[in-house]
Amino acid sequence: MDEAYHERMQAFYSRYEEAHKLLEAGEQQQALALMRALAEEGFSPPLFDLAWHAADETEQAAWRAELELRANGPDPLAKFFMCMAFDFIPCYGLGLDVIHMRKRKYLEEAVSLGYEGAQSWLDELIRMEARQRRGPSPYELECFDSDPTKPERLVHIYYDGACYMFAQQTDATGHASMFGGEHDYRLDGIPHGPAPLQQVVRLSQKDFGWSNPDGLPLSELPMLYGFSYDGSYVEYTIGNDRVLTVERMHPTKSLASWPYENFPKSFPAVSLTLIERRSMSYEEFSDQWLNAPATPPDILVMVPPPERLGFSIWDAETVSAGVVIVFECRLQERRIRAYSICD
Repeated sequence: MDEAYHERMQAFYSRYEEAHKLLEAGEQQQALALMRALAEEGFSPPLFDLAWHAADETEQAAWRAELELRANGPDPLAKFFMCMAFDFIPCYGLGLDVIHMRKRKYLEEAVSLGYEGAQSWLDELIRMEARQRRGPSPYELECFDSDPTKPERLVHIYYDGACYMFAQQTDATGHASMFGGEHDYRLDGIPHGPAPLQQVVRLSQKDFGWSNPDGLPLSELPMLYGFSYDGSYVEYTIGNDRVLTVERMHPTKSLASWPYENFPKSFPAVSLTLIERRSMSYEEFSDQWLNAPATPPDILVMVPPPERLGFSIWDAETVSAGVVIVFECRLQERRIRAYSICD
């Protein structure tokens, strides 16, 4: 989430909102053309899904034929475009092995033709192949164990060469870390609304056994995210006077009934307790989270959709897509970046 990416996404969202306005106005063809253009520029792979379902069967067939024709030519962007399309367009009759082989072929050709945007996708594909050869690690087996007799690992944190896993604590005594709940910080900086930013996690240093890591004069780290802001990215700093200053945010306008009808302004408060600290390399940790940051910040927090808390932070479609909320914490800057990734 660097400055160049932020500026690129700012440009993307203004055009994305324009496509939505065209759809609302009944201008289907213009909206579809704009979404396709955005997708071809590589702004956001889910635009393939939007554009695909906005088209009728005749348009879908013509679009796919055009894609395959272009991808088999010398255009590197078209090859990258076709690779992404495999994830969003039904590939009837093709097995997963065949799809994987074709995706890698297109990506390698796009890279060889000088399209740098395909390199990160190719790296991720190679990384997935290596994971499959290695088999699941002990962390992966425990991390995603759905056994109802075992505590659900709600929050996964990477800090200083170790993974910290937090689960629900039925007895809140002596535990200050929390999933959900309301925060008591005042928000300043970039205006946004009308929906609030919700507290996802509050981490207390005493629950880690830390003593002001790196001299950070903060006893807790509040982690907020804009669920009602489609594709939310929020970056804020933490002040000494319990003020959070929103320095970067997109989009800044929330959507009604998003991500589902009657979405709460805050979630029920669930006390957290540290159930395991496991030493590991960042490579081992990030292998379990597709599209995780290439290098870790001071503290990296991953929050998958909870399954056993009795409430949902996402709609069913988003949960099935494996959306994970990410918080990058920069201690010396007193800065937190919040966004979501999909596996």
